[in-house]
Amino acid sequence: MQFTTQRKSSDILMQLDYTTASLADKCKVGAQPSVRNVTAQGTYSFKLGEPVLVASLTATDGFYLIATVTEPAPWSEPND
Repeated sequence: MQFTTQRKSSDILMQLDYTTASLADKCKVGAQPSVRNVTAQGTYSFKLGEPVLVASLTATDGFYLIATVTEPAPWSEPND
């Protein structure tokens, strides 16, 4: 899965591109690749170190995005 995050004040935008092929290949022989583009966007309230359910990406395979926010690196700069 690839994802990008952008933070603007208290808004967090996450864009996700993932494929279920790698998961399906372990369960089914000859599974066709299934590529999905999903955008989970919203404003979330985080406490440092506590996981938050951001999105349920699919209804059928139980694939969820859970985010945990940690202290930013000292050299990181916020996006404007």
